[in-house]
Amino acid sequence: MIPRIRCFGSLQPQRLTFSRPSLLMRCLLSFLPLVSVANTCKAFSTSTTVPSSPSTSSSQLWVPPPSHLEFFSVAPMMAHTNRHYRYFFRQLSQYAHIYTEMIPSSQIVQVFELAVKASAPMTTTSSAEIPYDDPESMQELAFQIHQFQQQDPTALYSEKNAGYFSERNLQFYSIMQEIMAPLNAGDYHKDPMVLQLGGRNPETLGRATAIAMAFGHTQINLNCGCPSSSVATGNQAGAALMLEPTLVAECLEQMSEAMSFYEKSDNNVALSLKHRLGVAFANEYDAEYDHAQTDEVAYQSCYNFLKVMASSSNMLSKVQVHARLALLGMGNTNIYTTDGIDTVGDGGSQEEDSSMEAPKKVNHKRVQYFAKREARQATIKNRSVPPLRPKVVEQIAQDFGSRWEIVSNGGIQSMSHVADRLQRKQKDAADTRRDQQQVDNLWKGQAVTGAMVGRAAINHPCSFATVDSVLWGATKTPKTRLQVLERYMEYCQVQEANLKTTFPSTKPAQWKYIRKQLVAVPFHLFMGEEGNNAFQRRLRKLSGRGERTTAKGMLDAAAREVPSEILEKSVEEHTPWADIEHFDFTKRSGSMQRTIY
Repeated sequence: MIPRIRCFGSLQPQRLTFSRPSLLMRCLLSFLPLVSVANTCKAFSTSTTVPSSPSTSSSQLWVPPPSHLEFFSVAPMMAHTNRHYRYFFRQLSQYAHIYTEMIPSSQIVQVFELAVKASAPMTTTSSAEIPYDDPESMQELAFQIHQFQQQDPTALYSEKNAGYFSERNLQFYSIMQEIMAPLNAGDYHKDPMVLQLGGRNPETLGRATAIAMAFGHTQINLNCGCPSSSVATGNQAGAALMLEPTLVAECLEQMSEAMSFYEKSDNNVALSLKHRLGVAFANEYDAEYDHAQTDEVAYQSCYNFLKVMASSSNMLSKVQVHARLALLGMGNTNIYTTDGIDTVGDGGSQEEDSSMEAPKKVNHKRVQYFAKREARQATIKNRSVPPLRPKVVEQIAQDFGSRWEIVSNGGIQSMSHVADRLQRKQKDAADTRRDQQQVDNLWKGQAVTGAMVGRAAINHPCSFATVDSVLWGATKTPKTRLQVLERYMEYCQVQEANLKTTFPSTKPAQWKYIRKQLVAVPFHLFMGEEGNNAFQRRLRKLSGRGERTTAKGMLDAAAREVPSEILEKSVEEHTPWADIEHFDFTKRSGSMQRTIY
């Protein structure tokens, strides 16, 4: 049996001593109402020293939240929060919860079954024989697959394609790395990490959860908030699931059943649900009317959805609420047309007009390119067009906060915004002389428990580098930007070595794609600093030469464009996002853009 892997350590409350006040302190004074002004200045400084011994006066001490509570988290973002980014951001924060990209549950099941067949062809030959309902047997299979992969990485693939790079095999490899993350040695996959699953089939989601738990994952999240046309419109998953709360409850029940065995031996096991306030159809949505409305309609929609979850028998313990509506059908561009011109579907069916000519598939690359671009722009609009309503999340926390942790997501751009979402919670934290259960109860009450940050953590990662010291009271000396970059370059070397072992026949052009993914992660490390523009221009240019230049080589060359004093600057010292010049031309969501939307 695989030993259970505990994700979170215990952090004892302690008073901190710092050398000088921070600019951030002025934004967060109201965050610590029970702390004296002198100690508040110390608690929110950006420069740390060795902590002093705790005082006996509890009124001057701050209770950091328990480390297993989701006090601060980085949201799941497709093409961004991959394993490379998680390692990078872990250099800035040891306690932040970082989500994986959404992984379709069907892909996890498919990859696992292929891996089982490859590692034990004589004992298990069909999916029907895999004991998904037997946790101990699943753990043995997981350990078997991991050992098999360690002995011969290429053997996990079919005999025909063994060791040969292809897009399908790279996807297989990436999913396997996510699944096996808790079992991988070293510090490249540190917790707390949350695996987000996508899908709408309860049985498949239950199987994917059983697989993840067998490999050592303890935190699983169900995606009910993604409004992307490829997810919500095409597959009726993501935010579209909010239209079917009963089905969501069934999915959570199946996932809970797969997790129940592990809950008995690991208190950190948690099932969570990420969703929006509600959904609306783009062809019926009136933005001006919505902005003029109060929060009541959005609150009632969100409340009714969660009420169904509360009445279901599941292990749900956390709810992450994106404080906006999701617009379904935006960018629902048909790539099928009768005249060779792309059209926007209105949700109707061909049965409504039997005289309509049978559609023909458009093969023109330009038409398909514009269709994809429209879909991307629609996803970006979903993050800004519907009004942000964080007060609704506070109301939801009053209703369900005693049952679940409530995490607020949407519109958080800085640590001052984090403080705004969590301001009420800190008013109760005054006594450090409490046992762990009392502290847990203190932080898990009728108020918002945590704040979830999205693209702000990509665009300006250093602006959240103080999260451990500010929110958890950590006293570790902060790294410099150069130290973070050097650690990440070492990581890139390890990743390339692993890929060379797994895919020895990888062609130069294919390395270009892989290395671009790696170098895109620290693209915004110097945001707001002198030399940032030169660093980004150089890195973007070098990323086109990935077939002959390693990721480490590209990052090293780009870093030479940055002044030495900036390289040696602490990651906790940064220029506020509001003071940085922005270039808002065409809004894009790609990884190597000056501003990611």
